[in-house]
Amino acid sequence: MQLADWLGRPGRAADWAVTRNEIREAILVAGWNDELGSFTQCFHGSTVDASLLMLAITGFLPVDDPKMLATIDRVAADLTAPCELLYRYTFEDDGIEGGEGAFLSCTYWLVACLAGSGQPQRATQLFERANAYANDLGLLAEQAEPVTGELMGNFPHAFSHVGLVNAAWVLARTAQIPIPR
Repeated sequence: MQLADWLGRPGRAADWAVTRNEIREAILVAGWNDELGSFTQCFHGSTVDASLLMLAITGFLPVDDPKMLATIDRVAADLTAPCELLYRYTFEDDGIEGGEGAFLSCTYWLVACLAGSGQPQRATQLFERANAYANDLGLLAEQAEPVTGELMGNFPHAFSHVGLVNAAWVLARTAQIPIPR
């Protein structure tokens, strides 16, 4: 492990590798729900969360792994808001009063996963839909109100812009789609 060497602790690499493998196995076993056909928001859970898309984005699983493909489909099916952007999670019993909007960064995660999994048309449509929420200066907010599309949350929001750039990069690499200037 490069980090162990960088920190001057090469003897720790083997221990860290064991722990990494234990965590990976726990996620693969306790994080998967056969009935749902998806990874879940928490171990032994029955709901999804948009952060599950990070399993592919970070390389934990290849985007074309059957379980990852099923999770991408489940996240899209369960978390797409009326404005076609993605919620972070479902809001039943989250303990927070009121609702949240749909998150642009989560939407861009889905774009990257769709593009990476060989669905460029679907990815491009969602990418263009999310980009339509930029203001006249090209700035994005954190969220959009799911019915009206009104911008909500932090503005401008760095994570939304990072998501846009990453999604554009994946689209350009995987789908050979030129990025507009």
